[in-house]
Order: sequence, then structure tokens, then C-alpha cells
Amino acid sequence: MTTTINVLSGFGSKAAAAISIKTQLENGQLVHLLLDAGGSLEGISDKGWQLPEDVDAIVISHDHPDHIGGLVDVPASLPVYATEQVIPYLPKHLNIQRLPNRGTIDINGIRIRTGCAGHSFGGVWLHLDIAGGIFYSGDFCLESELFPFDRPPKAATALLDASYGLYDRTQDQAKQDILS
Repeated sequence: MTTTINVLSGFGSKAAAAISIKTQLENGQLVHLLLDAGGSLEGISDKGWQLPEDVDAIVISHDHPDHIGGLVDVPASLPVYATEQVIPYLPKHLNIQRLPNRGTIDINGIRIRTGCAGHSFGGVWLHLDIAGGIFYSGDFCLESELFPFDRPPKAATALLDASYGLYDRTQDQAKQDILS
């Protein structure tokens, strides 16, 4: 099995998240998934990436614009997987498929496990059971008092949106600053 990961956008600065995963399954089938389909954060039409022509499905981690804003350009025939809580925020023309908040789903022959990412209502991390395990979390938080975080399974590769990784203080320290 050969697997290729291509970060289309979302690196170097705060930008739209879009990650291409291509793999060849043991039966020889080629599968191409897009993890998130973010839009521009600058209010312009250029989201900074193009939808690859051979994508089989898109899997959405959560409903923030930098992860779903590019879905307006997606053809209606392409399956888009999202949790029940995220679905109402997606463009209505899409071929929406339900993604479990916690559980397992098979997408085009790839087993994908999901769990709560601790970041947003209905937001999940993804664990693809290919190439020794590929873990992706669009955004995550281990300290949230509102949103649960589920520990993911081990993976050979981890892909993380680090938008909030620049803070040097814990959430408890920030709360104490506000209260003092």
C-alpha cells in the first residue's frame, strides 16, 4: 500500500485547512480523500487551494470557516462527511453523509475512527486506519470545560491544526488573569 499526504493549505500562517490523502488499498483500489475544505479568512474568494479532480470524498472535522468555507465550490455529486451537529452549517447543495461523533465508519474502503476533539460542538478528530494510522485533528483542545476530548488511538502520522498552539499560558492561567 502506498499513501501520499499533501497539505494543500493551512501551513506557514493561519489559512484555510485542506489536506489530501491518497492511498492504494490492499485490493489495489485507489482512494483519494480530502480532510477539511477551508475557505479564505480574509473575505476574498481565493481560498488558497484547488479541489483535486480525483477526490472521492471530503471528511469535515468541524464547522469553522477555515475548515468548511471552501465547500461552496464543491460539486453536488461529491460525498461530504460531517457530524450531525456540523451538517446544518454546510452548503445545502452538497451530498451530505453522516459522520459519527464517536465511532467508526468505512469511507471508500478506508476505516475511519472518530472522537470528540474538545474544540467545538460536533467537532471530531479522525483516525484513518491506513499507513500505520493517520491521525488528523482540525483543531483540538485538551482543557475545554465545555467540549469533551477523547484520546485517539496511536498513529504513525499525526496532522494537527496548530492555530491555537501559540499560547504560552494554560486555560486556567488565562481565567485567573481575567478574574484578578
